[in-house]
Amino acid sequence: MKKALHLLVLLLVVSLATGCFGFFKKTYSVKVSWNEEHGDVELPAGLDKVKDGTVVKLEAKPNEGFYFVEWKGEGLTDAQKKQNPLQIAVKQNLELEAIFAEITVTYTLNVEYDAEQGSIEGMPADPTKVIPGTQVTLKAVPKEGYRFGQWGGDDAPENQINQDRVQITVDKDINITLTFVEAPNRDRVVHDTSFESSADGWVPRGAPTVERVTEQARTGDYSIKVTPSSEQGAWNGGALVNLFDQVEVGEKYVFSGWVYHAESEPKRMVMQLHYNDGGEQYKWVHDIEEMPGGVWTKFEGEYTVPENLVGSVFELYFEPPNDKNELVFYIDDVLVLKAE
Repeated sequence: MKKALHLLVLLLVVSLATGCFGFFKKTYSVKVSWNEEHGDVELPAGLDKVKDGTVVKLEAKPNEGFYFVEWKGEGLTDAQKKQNPLQIAVKQNLELEAIFAEITVTYTLNVEYDAEQGSIEGMPADPTKVIPGTQVTLKAVPKEGYRFGQWGGDDAPENQINQDRVQITVDKDINITLTFVEAPNRDRVVHDTSFESSADGWVPRGAPTVERVTEQARTGDYSIKVTPSSEQGAWNGGALVNLFDQVEVGEKYVFSGWVYHAESEPKRMVMQLHYNDGGEQYKWVHDIEEMPGGVWTKFEGEYTVPENLVGSVFELYFEPPNDKNELVFYIDDVLVLKAE
């Protein structure tokens, strides 16, 4: 009996010490150093005892004539080293240093665009004197009658040129371009969506889920995300919209849309039509054999609606053309126009 009691007490002590019962939680210390002649760091209280997993915020504030370079210390990712303010989940003792440097050079951020067609949000107060390492997010804002086209120039981040927001680290003189394009004539528009207010009729084809999200967007804040089902035996197609009530038989249309995936390897994707003209038809309008990951890619093609269209279906859809689709992808800025 005594041995069992001693064992119970021992187990209780170990559990309390390791936090297994939740009565106690590990704590860590966060030590931050910096050169006070170069700047200051705003610290939260209680950094000597930070509970495991707590997110702390540190903000480096350079003195006049200096700029923040990076954080140094173990446990930081490359991205975190450049973040200011830095927000980090504390899961170990941390010793960090805020590095400042004297401003001895400044750079120019130059963006060429037509101000009659649109503007840019996010430019530095003085784009001719940008402190090295400054991170800027530029947003293209088209005027009425225009739409975002593309960023260009040797200094434009290649994987962001097709989206209306671009993130740039100014570590040299930067020269980029921005183009806007004319909005389509409304008389030609059959279907036009960037999913800002709803899914606009887009639904799953097969077992995937289709939902509006903000995690990726070519323009605006929303796109639709297509996520394959993981259920055994599920057939994962893609996402579709039925345009039967919008199109006219015998008319030629231009179909376009933008697709994004985040895989490191290129993936095959098709933009396709499905309808019945007395027989079930599946027509590939645009097939991209190797669609790169991490960048928005445009699909575009023309097709004439058959004179003998029957039933109630004329579907436009995007999907990877394979039986074992496991690709998560996004769709944005879909446009269907009567051909000129």
